[in-house]
Amino acid sequence: MRNIVLTTQYDGTNYIGWQRQPLHRGVSIQQTLEQALERVLGHEAALWAAGRTDAGVHALAQWANFSTTNAIPCQNLAAALNHILPSDIKITQAQEVPAAFHARRSAVEKTYRYLIAREKAPLFTRRYLWELGEELDVAAMKEAVGYLLGEHDFFAMSSRGSSAQTSVRTIISAQVLELASLTDLSSEAGLVLPWQQIAGGLVIEITANGFLYKMMRHITARLVEVGRGREAPSSLAGILRGEAAAQIDPAPPQGLTLWHIKYESFS
Repeated sequence: MRNIVLTTQYDGTNYIGWQRQPLHRGVSIQQTLEQALERVLGHEAALWAAGRTDAGVHALAQWANFSTTNAIPCQNLAAALNHILPSDIKITQAQEVPAAFHARRSAVEKTYRYLIAREKAPLFTRRYLWELGEELDVAAMKEAVGYLLGEHDFFAMSSRGSSAQTSVRTIISAQVLELASLTDLSSEAGLVLPWQQIAGGLVIEITANGFLYKMMRHITARLVEVGRGREAPSSLAGILRGEAAAQIDPAPPQGLTLWHIKYESFS
């Protein structure tokens, strides 16, 4: 039995998220990929992903593994899948991995980026960002994000519905960056991203050992409240300590991209 991992990029706009769900709810990334795999392999194959992205969320490097007895070379597998997959899903790599490898359990770090446009954004970029159309206190946001570093209970910065056994996570790095300072956008993964058209864009980048349900979107929403002057930067520390805070909605999904996943043996 072979264990193969796919590295996948997708635009999540037209999907109900990664996870397969009843058909009446819509089409998922997982379902679409598994159907393509069945056509190529000649048998059903269940995918295990590094993270279950929500409806409308994108991925630059989602990892998902499956088992097969089919002897197809990995290079041919990737080409065959890309031939039949819709244009908003692409396999960038297929590789055979040890039997013990699991895309989620073997991951040691995950990085998400969230894009905010403080000004009016070009029409065809709006499926990849949160268009605020207002100025933000970036210095205050940069101060606030520092309170997230380290190990904390992020229960108050997540949505109910997670199957996780604990809400404690460790944030390894957290930054609020001016989009113009990200010189790597045109070269990462060989892409020219639509982000480059955004004037005055902000990127919230967080790397952690794991994320709770909608955790990144809740963190983003809180940072925006700080940027608007509605909350003090230190309020994030209070929320993590369990102090009561005003309820706010998570940031919209389309600004969020699963950017990178680190595995000790692979990246």
